[in-house]
Amino acid sequence: MRPSHHVPRLPDPDATPHRAGHADPAAPHGTTSATPARGLFSGMGFSALAQVAPLLTNLALTPYLIRHLGLERFGVWSLILVFLATLAVLDGGVGASLARFYAYHGARGDRDGTGRLVVGSLTVFFGMGALVTVLSVLFAPVVVAALDIPPHLAGEGEQLLLALGPLLTLALAANSAIALLQANARFASLAGVSGGSCLVYAVAVVTVIDSGPDLPLLVLLTTGRYLLVTVGGLAAGARHIRIRRPLLPVPAERREFVGYASRMQLSGFTVFLNGEVDAVLIAALLPVRYVGVFAAGYQAAIALRSVPLYAFPPILTRMTHVYAERELPGAVREFHALQFRWLPAVLTYGAVTTAAAGLAVQVWLGPELALSGAVAAVLLAGYAVQVALTGMRTCFVRAIGRPGLETRYSWCATAVNLALTVPLTIAFGVVGVVLATSVGLMAGALYFVVLCRRLADLREQHLPKRWVPATALAVITAVLGDFLVLRLGWHGALPLLLAGLPVLAGLALAWPFIGRELVQGPRTPAEPTPTKEGDIMTGRTSPGRGDGPPRRVLIVAQLDGYANSARPLGIERFLREHGYEVHLVDTLCLARASSDRGSLGRMLPGSARPAKLALYANEVASKVLTRRWGFGRRHLSYYVLLTDHRLRRRILRSELALDDFDLVICVTPYDAGVLTTPTSAATFYDCPTPWADEVLHEGRLTARQHRKFRGWERDFLEEMEYLSFTWETYGRYAQARYGISGDNFRQLNWGCTPSAERARFARPPRVAYLGSLSGQFINLPLLSRLSRLYPYIDVYGGPPPDPSLGLNYCGYASPELLRDYQFGLITCTRDALREEGFSAKHMQYLEYGLPVLVPAWRRHLDLLRGSVPYTEEDFATRIGALSDEAQWQSVSDEAYEQARRLDWNRTLEPLRRLLDGPLAQPEPTTRPEQRYAPSGGTGRVP
Repeated sequence: MRPSHHVPRLPDPDATPHRAGHADPAAPHGTTSATPARGLFSGMGFSALAQVAPLLTNLALTPYLIRHLGLERFGVWSLILVFLATLAVLDGGVGASLARFYAYHGARGDRDGTGRLVVGSLTVFFGMGALVTVLSVLFAPVVVAALDIPPHLAGEGEQLLLALGPLLTLALAANSAIALLQANARFASLAGVSGGSCLVYAVAVVTVIDSGPDLPLLVLLTTGRYLLVTVGGLAAGARHIRIRRPLLPVPAERREFVGYASRMQLSGFTVFLNGEVDAVLIAALLPVRYVGVFAAGYQAAIALRSVPLYAFPPILTRMTHVYAERELPGAVREFHALQFRWLPAVLTYGAVTTAAAGLAVQVWLGPELALSGAVAAVLLAGYAVQVALTGMRTCFVRAIGRPGLETRYSWCATAVNLALTVPLTIAFGVVGVVLATSVGLMAGALYFVVLCRRLADLREQHLPKRWVPATALAVITAVLGDFLVLRLGWHGALPLLLAGLPVLAGLALAWPFIGRELVQGPRTPAEPTPTKEGDIMTGRTSPGRGDGPPRRVLIVAQLDGYANSARPLGIERFLREHGYEVHLVDTLCLARASSDRGSLGRMLPGSARPAKLALYANEVASKVLTRRWGFGRRHLSYYVLLTDHRLRRRILRSELALDDFDLVICVTPYDAGVLTTPTSAATFYDCPTPWADEVLHEGRLTARQHRKFRGWERDFLEEMEYLSFTWETYGRYAQARYGISGDNFRQLNWGCTPSAERARFARPPRVAYLGSLSGQFINLPLLSRLSRLYPYIDVYGGPPPDPSLGLNYCGYASPELLRDYQFGLITCTRDALREEGFSAKHMQYLEYGLPVLVPAWRRHLDLLRGSVPYTEEDFATRIGALSDEAQWQSVSDEAYEQARRLDWNRTLEPLRRLLDGPLAQPEPTTRPEQRYAPSGGTGRVP
C-alpha cells in the first residue's frame, strides 16, 4: 500500500503544437478504444440542427406560399427549385468532395491549400452559373413552352429561369462554406449560420411576400439566404483559410481532386437514379395512382433514413483528420472503434422504424394509404442494412481518398435493382418495386463490405450480448404504442408526432441493455500495423513477448494539442507498432463537459459527481486566484495544486481498472497520484521535469512551500517502481539537487519522427517560432526584441499575443510549415532548471533539418547537434553567418542527422525491453555516477 501524495501540474514550459503524424488531442484515445463520444455527439447534434433548419423552414413556409402565391404560381416556383436541385447534384462531384479535402488540408494545418480550394471551387461554381445563365437566355422561352406553364405565368417563368444561374452559383457557394465548417468541426458555428439564415429568410418571406406576381421577389430573398450562408460560413471559417499565390490549386492538387470528384459524381448519380427509376417504372407498369402511393411511402422512408445520416459530417471530418495525422493504420483503428457503436445502434433504430413505419404512415395519411406504409417498411428494411453496413465504410473510403469503391457498390445496387424490378413488380405490384430496391441496397452493401475487407481488412465485430432482447423490446414497445395511436382515429402531422413517442420510448428502453457496452467500446487487442500491397492490407505485428498474449499498457496523459501531446502519442504509437495492447486516457478536461477546443462545454462542469464538481471548482479558483493576482500566485498555488492532485487521484482511482493492465504509465505530474493506487500492474512515472523547482521558478511557491514540496517530490520519485525524465540531464539534476538515488531509473529521452521532406535554403533566411505563447517562462519580451532585431521571424501558436509586442503573429499551424523556413527559434527565461534541459520544440525543428537558434546560456548543447547558440547582442550576426547556402546546409545536415539519432524507435527501446522482461523492480546500480547512465541514446555524435 503506497502512501498518498500530491503532484502539481503546470504547463510544459516549451509546449509546441502537435505535428502532422501525431494524433489530434481530440482523436480517440481512452480505455477500450474510446472515441471521445461527448465531442462527437455534440458535433452530431449541431450537424443535425444545421440540416434540419432548412427542412423545417420549407415545411413551415409551404402552406403560407401556397396560400399567398396560389397553387399554379407555387408550382412554377417548385419547378425552379427542382431544376436548381438537379443542377446542384450534377456539379461534377465538386460539392460532395469539398468536405473531405477541406478536412484533409485542415488536419495538416495547410491553410494555403484550403484557401486555394475555396478560390478554385468558387471559380468553378461561378463558371457553372454563367453557363446556365447563357443557356437560360437562349432557351428559356422554349423550356417554358415545353413545360406547359399557363400563359399568364410564362413571363414570370422566364424570369425565374434567367435567375437560375446566379441562384446555382450562390447555392453551390453556400455548400462550399458549409463544407468548410464541417471539415474543421465548426458544427456549432454551422448550426448558427444555417439557423440564422433560415430565420432571416422566413421572416423576410412572411413580411414581404403578399400575393400576386411576387416570384421575382421570392428569388431575390432566396438569393439573399444563400448569400448569408456563404458570407457567414466563410467568415466563421476564415481562420482556417489563407489566400496566397497561387490562388488556384496546383496541377497535382487539381488532378487528385478531379479524380476524386468524378467518382463522387458517379456515386451521386446512382443514388439519383435509384430514386427516380422506381417512380418511372411504376408509372409505366401500374396505374398512375400507385405513383402517389409510392411517393408517400418513399418520402416517409427517406425522412426516417436521414436521421442517422446527420452524424455523417462530424464523423467524416474526424476520420479525415485521423487519416491525415496517423495515415491508414490510424484510420483503420478509428473505423473499428466507430463501427462497434454504429452497427448495433443503426440496426436497432432500423428494426424499430421498419416495424412501426406501416402504422405511422396510416396515422399520418389515413388507413386508405396503408399500402404506402408497406412501401415505407420495405424500403426502410433495405435502408437499415445499407446504412448500418456502409455508413462508417463510406466515411472511411472518402477519408482515405478511395471513393471509387463507393461508386462500385452503388452501381452494384443499381444493377440488382434494375434486374429484379420488372419480375417483382409483376408479382407483387408496387411493393415489388420497392422490394427490388431494398434487395439491391442490401446486395450492394454486402459487396461494399467485401471491397473494404480487401482494401484494409475492415471487419465487423460481434453485436452486444443483449442486443437481440433489447431490440425485440424496443420493437414491441413501438408497434404496440403506434397501434394504440392508430386506434384513436386521428390523422395528420400532429398525430404523426404523437406516433413518434412510442418509437422514442422503445429506443430508450433498449439503451440500458446495450448502452454501457457501446459507450465503453470494443475491448480488443491493438490493431496490427498494416502494410500496403496493391489494394490489399496485410497485418504486421511484433509479438511483444514470447508466444503469449500481448501485454496491456495504460497511458495516462493530458493531450493539450502542444508538446504535452507529442510524447504520450509517440509512446502509444511505438508500443502499438510492437504488438502491445495500448489504451490512452486523456485527462485534460477531466472535470469538463467537453474536450473540444473553443466549445462551450469546455467551460462547463461535465458531471454532477461531488469529486468532479469539486475539481471543477478548484480549477475555477486557480484561474481567479493564481493567474494574475501576484499574492495569490505566490502564496496560494501550493494549496490549489495539492487539492487538484488529491481530487484527480480519487477520480482516476475509481474510473480506471488498473488491475486490467500489466503496466501503467503516467506522463503528467498532475495525475501521477494514480500511480500510488494499490494495483497488480507495474507503474512507470515519465516525469517531465523536477516539478518543485519548476513551480518555484515560475513564481508559484514561497521558500517554505518549496522546501516542503521538494521533500515530498523526492520521496515520491524514490517510491516509483520505474522512473524516467524527458531528458537525461534532468535526471542528473534531480540526483544532484534532490538527492534521489536513481535506483529506479529507466531513461526514455525525448524522441521525434524525422520528416521525409526537409527544409531548404532560401534568401533571406526566415525564422519560425512555433509553440505556446502563454506563461512568463516563454519570455515574450525577448521574442519581441529579437523580432525587432531581425524582421523575418514568424510566430505560430497560441493564445494570441499582445499586439503591443509587435510580433508577426500567424496563428495556429501544423509543424509541417517548418519545411518552408531556414531556422527554428527558442526563447525562454533563464533559471537553473532550464539551463539543464531542452525545449520540446527543439525536436520539432530538428525533424525538418532546421538549425535551431538556442539561448547561449543553455548547457549540454553538444548533446543536440544542429544547435546555434545566440545572445541578444549577436542574434542577427549568428543568422548572417549562416546566410551562405553551403554553410547553412552543413548545419542543417547535422540537425537532420541528430533527428535520425533521436527517432522514437531508438529513444523508446528501453521501454520495449522492459515490457519484454518480467516487469520486476529494477536492480540498483553500484556507483552513484552510474545510476543515471544514458539509455535510449541522446544522439551524441562521437
